[in-house]
Amino acid sequence: MTMTDKKIFDKKEVSQVLLVGIDLAQPDFYESMEELRELTLTAGGNIVGQVIQKRRSIDKNHIL
Repeated sequence: MTMTDKKIFDKKEVSQVLLVGIDLAQPDFYESMEELRELTLTAGGNIVGQVIQKRRSIDKNHIL
């Protein structure tokens, strides 16, 4: 490994993360969102916001 390679690997980048969820009235939805939040923080992500949309069903015309 060259000195240039070492600098690349030593650089810590923090990802800016927007959590997005679709609430289909599932009983464990908010627990799943909390788990996603914890996983993001554990991975070193910086959560900048959260968007939750309540829907009766998933609409195939709108995919994120």
